Amino acid sequence: MNTKRIVSTSLYHSLGIVLYITLVALLMQNGNRLFGQEDTILTVIAVLLLFTVSAAIVGLLVFGRPVMLYLGGQKKEAVRLTLTTIAFLVIEALLVFIIMFALNV
Repeated sequence: MNTKRIVSTSLYHSLGIVLYITLVALLMQNGNRLFGQEDTILTVIAVLLLFTVSAAIVGLLVFGRPVMLYLGGQKKEAVRLTLTTIAFLVIEALLVFIIMFALNV
C-alpha cells in the first residue's frame, strides 16, 4: 500500500466515522421527540446497544484494514494507516471545536 493510498483510505475512514457520529448525534438530539420523554428499561437497553454497535463500527473503520494489512505481513503500512486515520480524526475534531467556538455554541 503506497503513501497516497494510505492517506486517501485514512481520510475516507475518518470521514465515515464523522458521518456516523453525526447521524448518531442527530438521533440522540431528537430522541425525546422520536421515542418519548419517559425513560424505561428499553431506553437504557437501546442506548447500551447503540454504544456497543458504535464501538464496533468505529473500531472496524479505524482498525479493520490495518489488522488485515498487519496479518498480511505489511506491518509498517498497518501502523501508518492507523496513525494517519487517527491524525485525520484529531484534525476533524479540532475543526469541530473551532466551528463551535466561532458559533459560540
